Amino acid sequence: AVSVQFHAVNNAIVLAAGGTARAVDLWGQGLNLRSGNPFRADVGHDGTTLTVTLTDAVTGRSATARFAVNLGTALGGSTAFAGFTAGT
Repeated sequence: AVSVQFHAVNNAIVLAAGGTARAVDLWGQGLNLRSGNPFRADVGHDGTTLTVTLTDAVTGRSATARFAVNLGTALGGSTAFAGFTAGT
């Protein structure tokens, strides 16, 4: 499994795959997930790196997290299902 998590409590982006997780702190980038502002998330993969760029739609500030992962290997094939959920 591979996941991209936006943690409002910790104000971080967390990328996880194969039992390994890496958090990117957003405070240092000037982003606050608890601000109430809308955010845009751009997610991409180039075959070896999963990239997530999060942009505050009000302030224009952004942060990028990169995680070395081969999605085909991590997911066991060349196709997969993507799901979205939210919780507090």
